[in-house]
Amino acid sequence: MTGSSKELIEEFKGGMKEAFEMTDLGKMSFFLGMQVQQDRGEVFVTQEKYAKEILRKFKMEECKPIATPMNQKEKFSNEDGAEKVDEKLYKSLIGCLMYLIATRPDITYVVSLLSRYMHCASEIHFKAAKRILRYIKGTIGYGVKFQPVKDFSLYGYSDSDWAGSNDDMKSTSGYCFTFGSGVFSWHSKK
Repeated sequence: MTGSSKELIEEFKGGMKEAFEMTDLGKMSFFLGMQVQQDRGEVFVTQEKYAKEILRKFKMEECKPIATPMNQKEKFSNEDGAEKVDEKLYKSLIGCLMYLIATRPDITYVVSLLSRYMHCASEIHFKAAKRILRYIKGTIGYGVKFQPVKDFSLYGYSDSDWAGSNDDMKSTSGYCFTFGSGVFSWHSKK
């Protein structure tokens, strides 16, 4: 920052302190369950603590890590013939994973896919959800990193599974956009 921009920030802080009762707590380090690490102009946002809590909650702390969150060839359906699982437990697991997506765009697709089966979850769906936990175990420190870059290029990536749903033959598509150093938007939709 230049000297003049630092002066403007200090002037702004001073005006805010006069108008409102406040305390400067320094750099943010924790916000809504997310750890925020700031160093040399870089910001890294992760939910490592929350991911560990999820593993503990579902008794997967000692599980064997796996390299991918989903078996690419696996197809899911409402009526797969497998035994049904406890709906409340399955919904709880998927809900936890949905909150983890805030800093883990790498699991967005598979969590979105498995969330479709909350009303009819079977052993197959639950096993796939536990595979995500095994993936998280091996990638526990992953998050979103923002850092200064010279190349402010906008990149977009998209994919679709073209009629991938066995139940209604609809496609699931997804995208993510990066600008500079980090992903700023991602989405997965049937």
